[in-house]
Amino acid sequence: MTALLPWQQSQWNHIVKRIQQGTMPHALLLNGAEGIGKQRFAEHLAAAMTCQSSIADAPCGNCKSCSLQQAGTHPDIILITPEEKGKAIKIDAIRDLIEMSGKTTQNGKQRVVIISPAEAMNRAAANALLKTLEEPVSSTQILMVTHALKRLPATILSRCQRLDFRQISHETASEWLESQLDASLASQALAFTGGAPLLALEHSERIAAASERLQNLLQVAQRAANPVSIAENWSGEESSVVFDDLSRIFADLTRYLATGVEDFRYLPDSSSTYLQIAAVCEQDALFRFIDEMQTLRMKQAHNLNAQMMYEKLIVSWLALTRPRKAS
Repeated sequence: MTALLPWQQSQWNHIVKRIQQGTMPHALLLNGAEGIGKQRFAEHLAAAMTCQSSIADAPCGNCKSCSLQQAGTHPDIILITPEEKGKAIKIDAIRDLIEMSGKTTQNGKQRVVIISPAEAMNRAAANALLKTLEEPVSSTQILMVTHALKRLPATILSRCQRLDFRQISHETASEWLESQLDASLASQALAFTGGAPLLALEHSERIAAASERLQNLLQVAQRAANPVSIAENWSGEESSVVFDDLSRIFADLTRYLATGVEDFRYLPDSSSTYLQIAAVCEQDALFRFIDEMQTLRMKQAHNLNAQMMYEKLIVSWLALTRPRKAS
């Protein structure tokens, strides 16, 4: 059973009250920062709404419906997500939802549709969903999950009720994450993801890879590694991961160069490496390099050869960190 997270109790109490009063909105928008468990909340709510026992304050976890939910095979719980991470939710998925909404549910209770992330719907998909929101079917509950509220059309927002999830305190996030990971790794992972505990848990294995990437940047700056070999290694990884790591690293570097404060948020245990890199960087040149990196990232979406792209990026990094001539 998808468990409720400790910091979600107030939102859960609010929803349980709405269900018991019979005032649950047809479409509910779960809004908040990425990585704090909104989809997990939606899945817990879906289990409760399809549970064959009388809902008190949680799904029973024992009935046939709960067993199907746990196995991910419940016919009345539909999860609509992009076919690939970072891609759009297309109109076909929403058309399937519309067709399904007109059919009887399998267990005679609610059908629950989770759309996550809702902002991934393309314009055609959002327009198709609008018809369902304007003409709701009583047996279908729509739960939309978003961490980019401003990217949703106003027409969608106006037809949903919002349930907001606030940023979690560092203490609460740390306590929960340390129950899942070694304390040292939990601290690094939480810093790496900007304080989002579920993202930290998901990306905890990336810490070592991100630290190695930071070390690669230093090695290139010191002319102590083969740029082509590094580009080849990076090209074997998912490009979004590589660019996310680099973006976080350079955010730390620019902050340090601007303030002189050693506030390295994403790899706090690597401050020595950061400082060595910062010693051979100039702030304006680093900003230009980041602009180039973002341009390459956008081009990569159009199937640019990954190794050639990273080779170009590393050549620019070599130029940026070229030893200065003594005056």
